[in-house]
Amino acid sequence: MNHYTEQQRINMLESFRTKVNSDMIDKAIANGLSPETTAIDIVKAGLHRTEEEIGNEIVTTMVAEANRIMANRQKKNHHAPTPTGDSDVDAIIEEAYRLRSNNL
Repeated sequence: MNHYTEQQRINMLESFRTKVNSDMIDKAIANGLSPETTAIDIVKAGLHRTEEEIGNEIVTTMVAEANRIMANRQKKNHHAPTPTGDSDVDAIIEEAYRLRSNNL
């Protein structure tokens, strides 16, 4: 059994934290779980994620990045976004811009 100070244990657990496993880390800290046990639990939870969940996370990340690019370009250019060179990203940006323009 590994022996950690409480602060070391918490620091190790915090180093595992992601947007996906944040609840697991909070519970591990509150319940005094070891980093080793928590790491295994995180891996097990990841194995049970469906392809749809993983796909949704990827799409959400892409949309967030497209929105970030679009916002930066609008600040710089004060008009519609310019192409990035990546047709998939450009399509997402154009659709987001169209939707945003329709809601103004």
